[in-house]
Amino acid sequence: MENLYRNENRTYLKSAEGGNNNGQFILGNYYMNGIGTKKDEEKAFQWYLKSAEGWNSDGTKDEEKIFQWYLKSAEGGNSKAMFKLGNCYSNGIGTTKDETKAFQRYLKSEKGGNSNGQFNLGFYYMNRIGATKDEEKAFQWYLKSAEGGMGSYFLESVIKKGLKPQKIKKNHSIGT
Repeated sequence: MENLYRNENRTYLKSAEGGNNNGQFILGNYYMNGIGTKKDEEKAFQWYLKSAEGWNSDGTKDEEKIFQWYLKSAEGGNSKAMFKLGNCYSNGIGTTKDETKAFQRYLKSEKGGNSNGQFNLGFYYMNRIGATKDEEKAFQWYLKSAEGGMGSYFLESVIKKGLKPQKIKKNHSIGT
């Protein structure tokens, strides 16, 4: 039976590495439970995280546990996990809703170059969530996120919010 699981593990590993989010979730289960491999909760979390990012809802069923894993991974310097942790605080997923903590986590994710975190900082500054309203900072964060790959979101946000580049000081630097 153990050999069967090892063969399945190899199959799911290939599938998971190929981007199949169901394979990622199953591989996470194998690592979490030590099926066909040595039990490794850290690897399990990484595969669950990849699965959840691929929109596999099974990868995120236990909100408190996911929050703890994001916290652990974020403390290890993972900017994507830091961003996800910000989302947890922002939406009360696995923890108490706290927009100030969400804002702080987005700031930390931005330091790792996370364009999603940069976009959310723009949103927070624009909507006075967890920070003082500041359209100039909002525009700068939206712009930085656009440069990092969030261009269409930036443009849509600028248009919806009525921000005009001429309203923004030319040499305004991003800060908190």
